[in-house]
Amino acid sequence: MKKRIDFVVVGAQKSGTTALHAFLNAHPRISMPDAKEMHFFNRTAWADFHLPLWKHRKLALYHRRFPHFPDPAFIYGEATPHYMTWNVALDRIRTYNPNARIIALLRHPVDRAYSHWNMERQRGLVQGSFDEAVQRELRESKAVGERLDKVNSFLRRGFYAPQIQALWHRFGREPVLVLKHADLLLQHEETLSRVFAFLGVPPASVPPKSVHGRSYDSNMSPSTRDDLLQMYREDMEEVERLLGWDCADWKV
Repeated sequence: MKKRIDFVVVGAQKSGTTALHAFLNAHPRISMPDAKEMHFFNRTAWADFHLPLWKHRKLALYHRRFPHFPDPAFIYGEATPHYMTWNVALDRIRTYNPNARIIALLRHPVDRAYSHWNMERQRGLVQGSFDEAVQRELRESKAVGERLDKVNSFLRRGFYAPQIQALWHRFGREPVLVLKHADLLLQHEETLSRVFAFLGVPPASVPPKSVHGRSYDSNMSPSTRDDLLQMYREDMEEVERLLGWDCADWKV
């Protein structure tokens, strides 16, 4: 019988995690909660987790969200993209299951930032233009790895290199699979085959579909895009070095 879930999709936000959750949940051997984003490991109310009774009760409630748990015929996972940007959440995942397998999706950081802002604007959680949001965030000072505001963190979530290193530091390289968002879109079958092999489940045919798409009322200004491309350039090059990727498509 299983005692822990097996894998976690940790991010990045607005990088295809909702689609990947749906595709994984369609596999007959994978069990995921019907609702994405459990936010179990990034809760602020964590202070008493070391107390045995509290821990037992909270874990029981967490595991109850996974259909079939703890049947060993299935592997269990969840997707909460906020985990990736907070090192404390990663530490909690490692404490919970040191052998967890970790999946991260990365999207063009400028496109990710604009998509994030567009989502929060449509939700009514942010006012003003994208340019204003960019300038407001640039005035703030917060290091990557600290707890980020769930809404006003459009730029900081896109510095991927330190996030990759934080994952490797805690889990090692082999248990961490990092994918490009574009590959999930454009090479759907091949990318899912990689994910299924990484998780140790048999191949399965899961058709592509559009999940969680949003319309845009306006385009980003060319000058803002150029400024953000320049801001992210060093991090992009470090991602290329770390992962052996060609990120030429991210530099335009």
